[in-house]
Amino acid sequence: MMELFEKYTEKDEYIVKELSKLKLFLIGGTAIDLWCRKLHLKPWRSRSNNDIDFYTPASNKYGVKSAITFLRQNEFDDIAQDPFIVHAQNVDKTIEVDILIDNETLPPYLFKKDSGISVMSPIFLFASKFDRFINTYDSQRRKTDRMDLLQLMDIIVKMNLVDDFEKFLQTRHYDENAQSIIDTLISTYNEKYS
Repeated sequence: MMELFEKYTEKDEYIVKELSKLKLFLIGGTAIDLWCRKLHLKPWRSRSNNDIDFYTPASNKYGVKSAITFLRQNEFDDIAQDPFIVHAQNVDKTIEVDILIDNETLPPYLFKKDSGISVMSPIFLFASKFDRFINTYDSQRRKTDRMDLLQLMDIIVKMNLVDDFEKFLQTRHYDENAQSIIDTLISTYNEKYS
């Protein structure tokens, strides 16, 4: 049986499934990898080797508190929290977990459950990756993010989510420059994947 996502330790899947029960939704490279494998797409890159990221609404206070307790019980000794993020690293420094805490109210169709894992929709993953893409000047990060964005477009198309994708992008109220970048990405996607 194919792995749900690329794993680097024997605890990766256990941690993801347990935190999913607390309404923490997988994001980042691990989420992209999960969607690729579900659709039998080859991920263009490996996920970060010790990094598992989650998203949760600020209203999920119980989930965040329970996640911290769970992490402590599973040998995460370096835990820092502020109102927007929980960062945890295990004792042997082989796993880092970040929990992003957001005050924005998102539409329910962006929250998915697949194979026992709570995971954000590729639409959300695209939007959050795009927001970083347009706000960074690090050329290597922009190159990586650009490829992730193209991969996410492919996932969105293969999952028949284009209408929801367009609807969600309209709610983001991007300026003319950002919209031009999206148009260029769509054009590049059409040339590469069509």
